[in-house]
Amino acid sequence: MKNKRGYSFKKLKGTIVTLSLVCVSVCCVLFYQISRQALLQRTCLLDVTNLRQVQIMAADMKHIVGNISYQVYNDPLVAYLLYGEEFEPTKITPAMAQLQNYRNANPYVDSIYIYNANWDSISVSSSQFGTFDAPLSGEDPFFDKAVMELLRNRTGFAGGDQPVPRIVEYKDKTFMYYTYLTSDSYPGSEIRSTVFVNFSGAWMDGVITSDGATDSNTLILDEKGRVISGNSPWPVFTDLSDTGFYQEVRERTEAEGYLLCDIDGEKKLVSFYKPSGESWQYIRLTPYERIIGEIDRSIRSLLIAAVVLILVGSLVAYLLSLRLSRPIRDMQQNVQVLEQEAREN
Repeated sequence: MKNKRGYSFKKLKGTIVTLSLVCVSVCCVLFYQISRQALLQRTCLLDVTNLRQVQIMAADMKHIVGNISYQVYNDPLVAYLLYGEEFEPTKITPAMAQLQNYRNANPYVDSIYIYNANWDSISVSSSQFGTFDAPLSGEDPFFDKAVMELLRNRTGFAGGDQPVPRIVEYKDKTFMYYTYLTSDSYPGSEIRSTVFVNFSGAWMDGVITSDGATDSNTLILDEKGRVISGNSPWPVFTDLSDTGFYQEVRERTEAEGYLLCDIDGEKKLVSFYKPSGESWQYIRLTPYERIIGEIDRSIRSLLIAAVVLILVGSLVAYLLSLRLSRPIRDMQQNVQVLEQEAREN
């Protein structure tokens, strides 16, 4: 009987410890799932807020640069660079000074080109390239091949209200530009005069970098899924249209949201913002481990603390039970002695 009671007592203690561990584990799992979902949603909200700010900055720059291009195109002083027939330095000097004023008034406008078909040359005012006039052909032609290609073959620029991202090479250096075009040409007609306003991609990358976590990457993609921002894991103009995360983002009908994807073997949170009426898309990639790492550390600490607490509590309870059960055992022994004596008598 005594052995049976001892076995029942041990079984009861084991059951209590097991149930305690199960309850703690279930609570930890629920806490992890709820916290994980809440943290992902909060991170997505912050990422989308930052993407909205980047989009607002980009839209403001596009609007300002578009206005500058329009103002330059309609400026009476600059008109000589657009329509002049005779190359007169006395008229060119004030026009170039006016271009300098437009450029200095806006820190992200890096250069302005003016094309005049009468001269078959381009006048340039730039912080990187200097101020000069260069022919499209012949000796020492204009260095910007994309602009030359447009003017010669009418290719490379769609025009309209959307600036064109492009790479410009100059004296072994590479520059990222978003070029806004204003021209008097019509489809099928010859280009006679054009204003090109280039705003700096480095300025845009600075806006993106200062507006997010250092271990996150913000992408700006065009309507074809090409990278058109410099602050990304991929080079500019990399085609991401076949990647899984871009295809999933493109299939989403909502304007903003998030998804989890494996990108180059690393799990990442992909937050996206697709503003209506704009062909550019804004995406931020955040390492999943950075988001969930804090929760994982908290869960591990909670589990360790719970296990230690259960073990210590079980040990204290066992010692207390031994001490409390000692008088009972003494009384039980006395009763057994009395029963034995009663049977013998």
